[in-house]
Amino acid sequence: MKCLTQKYWLSYVLIYLFYVVSSLVCPPPPEPENGGFMCHPPHCEKSFTSGSVIEYFCAEGYMLKGDYKFLTCKNGAWNPPMGVSCRLNQETNRNTSLGVPTLSIVASTASSVALILLLIVLFVLLQPKIKSFHHSR
Repeated sequence: MKCLTQKYWLSYVLIYLFYVVSSLVCPPPPEPENGGFMCHPPHCEKSFTSGSVIEYFCAEGYMLKGDYKFLTCKNGAWNPPMGVSCRLNQETNRNTSLGVPTLSIVASTASSVALILLLIVLFVLLQPKIKSFHHSR
């Protein structure tokens, strides 16, 4: 009878330990379309234990909907409970509204300014020589 009681006691302990351990592990967090998440500490993606923090990010040209981008695993659930999504960044579209990439506009403007500065420097340097050439005649 004593042996039978110990087996039941051991099974209750194992069930309790399983419950405690499983309540400390969170399910995989939702991954947004056009984005993903990083886990802190690194490499915690294998097991999301209590205290794990994930940081959401979006692909280039997209931004997170809302201000909060961190979730924390607490007692088997992600806190704060929220839906995470990445939406198209409207600022990206405004920068290229004419269909011309912003980088090419900046590059052509910089080239034009550099050319104008070069011409001014040449004019300033050559002006005394031109005056002396006209005076010598």
